[in-house]
Amino acid sequence: MGRKRDFIVTMLREYSKAKAQCACLAVRIVELEGQIRRRAQSLAADAATDSPAPPDGMPRGSGTGNPVERVGIRLADGWEPADLKKQRAEMDQLEARLETLSYRVHYVDAWLSGLTPDERTLITWQLIEGRQWRALIEEWEKRTGEFTTKDTLKRIKYQALDKIEEIAGETLI
Repeated sequence: MGRKRDFIVTMLREYSKAKAQCACLAVRIVELEGQIRRRAQSLAADAATDSPAPPDGMPRGSGTGNPVERVGIRLADGWEPADLKKQRAEMDQLEARLETLSYRVHYVDAWLSGLTPDERTLITWQLIEGRQWRALIEEWEKRTGEFTTKDTLKRIKYQALDKIEEIAGETLI
């Protein structure tokens, strides 16, 4: 097998895992967005009120300035507390990972859409679901009502992989 074929087979084998990871990442990103939004709203609300506790923990004293005003000015200048920066950094990392995995999932979806129903079924069963040849043969015979051999199924598989390589063209590696 060539390098391109190996890459295609790896992407097909990792398709289900990548799809599930995309779903988990999307949920975590939404969760972080909510936490960030609530934290930012809380900071803005604290800065807008007259009597919250000083955010720096220092006692109020005469001549030291209004701590609420200080925080409001810092927020207006784009300042963020460390915990908020950390959450935004985590979200950026998760979004980058989601983008990479999404591309993989979309590539495999595109490839599968270019196959015949038989090719798509065989590739799905054998490479994506990881079924063994014996189980594939039995399932194939039930599905088609015809006798088949491992060699016949392998031929269909290799035809499908050839077609995927053609579909992928220069988009890979």
